[in-house]
Order: sequence, then C-alpha cells, then structure tokens
Amino acid sequence: MGEVWAADHLALGAPVAVKFMASTPHQGDAEWLARFQREAQSAAQIRSPHVAQVFDYGTTEEGTPFIVMELLEGETLKACFRRRGVLPFGEVVHLVRQVSRALGAAQKAGVVHRDIKPDNLFLVDIDGEPFVKVLDFGIAKQTQGEALDKTPSFLMLGTPLYMGPEQLFSAKHVDHRADLWSLAVVVYQALTGKYPFPADSLPELVKAVHVGKFALPSAHRPELPAEVDAWMARAMHEELEARFATAKEMFEALEKAAEKAAEKAARRGSSAPPPGVGGPGWGAAGASRDEMVETEAAPARRGAQVPPARPSEPAALAHRGGEARAQVPPARPSEPAALAHRGGEAGAPVVRGGEPAAPAARRDRVSSGSMRYLQVRSGRILVMRGEIAEAGTDVIVSPTDSGLSSMSGPVARAIRRAAGRDLHDHLTRHGGCPPGAAVVTSACNIPAPTRFIFHAVGPTYDPLRQIASAGLLRRTHDTCLQLAEEHGAKSIAFPALSVGYDAYPYEKLAPVAIGAAVDHLNRSAGTVKVVSFVLLTHAIYQAFASALAVRAKG
Repeated sequence: MGEVWAADHLALGAPVAVKFMASTPHQGDAEWLARFQREAQSAAQIRSPHVAQVFDYGTTEEGTPFIVMELLEGETLKACFRRRGVLPFGEVVHLVRQVSRALGAAQKAGVVHRDIKPDNLFLVDIDGEPFVKVLDFGIAKQTQGEALDKTPSFLMLGTPLYMGPEQLFSAKHVDHRADLWSLAVVVYQALTGKYPFPADSLPELVKAVHVGKFALPSAHRPELPAEVDAWMARAMHEELEARFATAKEMFEALEKAAEKAAEKAARRGSSAPPPGVGGPGWGAAGASRDEMVETEAAPARRGAQVPPARPSEPAALAHRGGEARAQVPPARPSEPAALAHRGGEAGAPVVRGGEPAAPAARRDRVSSGSMRYLQVRSGRILVMRGEIAEAGTDVIVSPTDSGLSSMSGPVARAIRRAAGRDLHDHLTRHGGCPPGAAVVTSACNIPAPTRFIFHAVGPTYDPLRQIASAGLLRRTHDTCLQLAEEHGAKSIAFPALSVGYDAYPYEKLAPVAIGAAVDHLNRSAGTVKVVSFVLLTHAIYQAFASALAVRAKG
C-alpha cells in the first residue's frame, strides 16, 4: 500500500522513514485517504516498543498522503522464512513473546490490526538479538465508539490465509481475537513451513477454515513436542470462546508448553532440551573473582543459612577512587554454610570447607548447580539456582504486572503453589501497583522463616529507551530492598525480574540487579544482611554470576 523512503528529518535531526500512498485510481477517494490517516492514528495510540513509532503524517503539495515513521533496518519475517526455512521452537517462543506484547498494547488502545502476517512483522537486530516491530496498521479498526460502524459487514480486509472464521465471514464483527488467530497461523508457518489450511481458491479456504480440521504441527515435524500440538489446537479452535482470550494468555501458554517440553527432556536424561526449546538464537563494592566462594551445593533449599562475617574476620574495606571494595574471606571448615534442622528436615551441611556436600543432602526440587556469594561489609549477596519459594528468606519477591494479575510465569506459579489460595485473596485487596513499586502480602502457606511476599512490578524492556528501562528496573529493586528494611527483614530473595513476557534480556538485567544489592549493603546499616538471587535456568544463573564477578573486580 505505497512506497517507503528513507529520509532525514530536519527538525528532529534524525533519519526517518516516510511512507507515501501509492498512486492508484482511488488516489482521491475519501475512504482511501481516511484509511491511510487511520494507520497513522492507530499506530500512534499504541504504546509499545514493538509497534513502529509514528512521528507525523500529512499530505504533499500534490495531495499525496504520507506518514513519517521511525527508520527500521532489518528484514521481514517473510524474508527470514525464505532465508532460513522453519525456525527452532525456542526462537518462535521469542517471536510470540514480542508480537503478543504489541497486540496486548493494541487491545488496550482498542485497536485491531486485522492483517498480522510475516510481511508485517519486521525483525530489527538490536545487540545481536532480533527485535520484532509490527507494521502496517492501515486496515486497523477501532473496537469502541462510532468506528465500529465504518466497516461494511460484507467487506474482507486482510490476507485470507491468515484469517480466522469470523474475519473471513465479516470484517465488521472481528475483535482482538482475530489478530490472535493470525498470529497462530504465523507460528504454524514458522514451525512447519506450511499453512494450516492450504487452499487453491478463496471458497476452498473458507470451507476448510469453517470445518476447522488441520494437520497438527508434529505431523509435519515429528520432533516438535506434543505441547505445541495442544497449544495450536486451542489457538485455532473452531469455537471462538475456546481460544485464548488475550495475547498475554496466548504467549504464557506457549511459554509453559516450552517449559514442560524442557522438563520432559530433562527427565529422559537428555543433556539438551527439545529442538529450539532454549532461548533465542537469532540472530560499587566487590572482591576479586578468585576470592568469590563457589560451591557445588543446593543453596536455595529451605532453611539454608549463611553465617555472617565474624567480628574477628571483618570484610576488609579499601577505598580506591572513593569506591569501597569488600574483600571476601575464604570459606573455612570451621564455618560451613549449614542447613538448619526445622520441622524434621535434615540438617546436613551444604558445604564443608568449600567442598560439595554429599548428594544425599540435596533435594530434587532445588538445583545442585553452583552458588556464588560476595561479602559486602557485614552482608552477603548470593547467586544460586533453585525455586524461590524454597529460598528460606524472610522476604521473597514475586514478579507481577500493574493489575496484580500476572501469576502465570514460572516463578509466580511456583510462589502461588507454595502460598496457596489465600494469596489471591490478599492481592484482590489492592487496586493495582505502578511499575517500579511493590505490594506487600503475607507469605500465606509458605513456611517460616518466610514472612512476606513482595509483588514487584518491573519494567517492560524497550531497547530504544534502554536507559529509562534500566532506571525503572533499578528502582524496582531499590523499592523492594527499602521495604524489606521497613519490615525488619534480615534476608530477601529476588528472582530475575522482568524476564519472560516483559522480555528484559537477563544479561542486561543482571548487572542492574547486582548493582542495586551491592549499593544497598554498602550504604545501609539496616536489618537486611543477605540478598539472594534465586534463578530458575542455568543461562540466567550464568548471567548473574558473571555480573557478580564484574562487581567483585571493582
């Protein structure tokens, strides 16, 4: 629908893209002009880094409409398909995460795209990672007010192969779930290289979609896990009410499918997850690293206690350029990190003089991966693998959204299972929570010593506003640490906040989180002495361990 030119915006002093409507017999048609204007207005209403930003729109002296947008460099998903063929499952999960964020923002703005397809999904390389931008809101419609009446029910807008049954039969009565169907078709194509409802003509396509039968992805690609088939069957169910209700629900179900597939692979003894289940492949205090304690232990197990630095062995502070450096005394056999005996739970040592404990001392629910810690004044920062509900700290932090409704991620699900149904009742008493803040509830059924759950709202990552994103992420951690002080807590455990649906890269998240902990322990003489980061995956653990090592070097 037009041509796109690269240009320099003289007022902004920046390169931009200018989209002109193509010259057609309808050039002066009021509906075509309105449609072009509607693209600019619709995109401008949507607040998401995954929607191409619109700066301005208007008409040239010759009467040709134009839109001024951000200039993107990369390729469409369609071009990616041509270049690479089918994609690994993990990359598709990464793709859906980003598109679902754009569609969720569009739903909040009351906008339906109506033409989600590979041509309209643009991949931009940012720091070596593919970042998705949704393009072309030229046939979008408003779902509120008089705009509902502007589309005749007999008019078909969009690309038929990506349309759900409702959109094929009536463009007027579609809602945001039309975009979810289209996204499901894109996922099917990404995984199999085929369309779910191939047809040689529009009548054949309408009939096939109406019948609703299609070959599951594993029929084309047997190595795909069964969870993908189940997700696809729901995403393209013939009954509208049986499908996913929101873009966020759709993504989180796919993420959960990937988790289950990885768990099954682990139970089978596989050293690697099923094809592509892993992440995307697209594209001031401290000690020296040698002084950091590393143990092959189960540190996140309930009741784990790390002895504080003794008065006779203080963390030596040296000032260098105004920055304090805490030097960590090495672990000694006389002061192992020990497990407390509580409620009949074994109290075997986790480490003995820095050596691994016996395998019998570990629990299946907690990873036996490495633990690292850093002494900062009289406190410690721990980085470990495990389930945060098993951390045994006074406070555990749970990720959520501003509506306090996000309980579907793996960390939140673990906390919900451990806390029980009362947790939901506690959260409903709060009206919401802004980004950067946290809501405090009791630990409900999570046993002592855990007393509180802080439900923290982290930022949604925006690579075009990385400084602002990092600032909000830092504020979220600072808020939780300050709340812990106010509630007299001695220890607090964080997960990796803002990963998953919020798509914050953990290699960027880790330095911010570790920095917040180091700075708090350096400047505070309060009650908090242990700040733990309890992490689910090895990749996230490695990112946090690396960030801890960097701070240790000063």
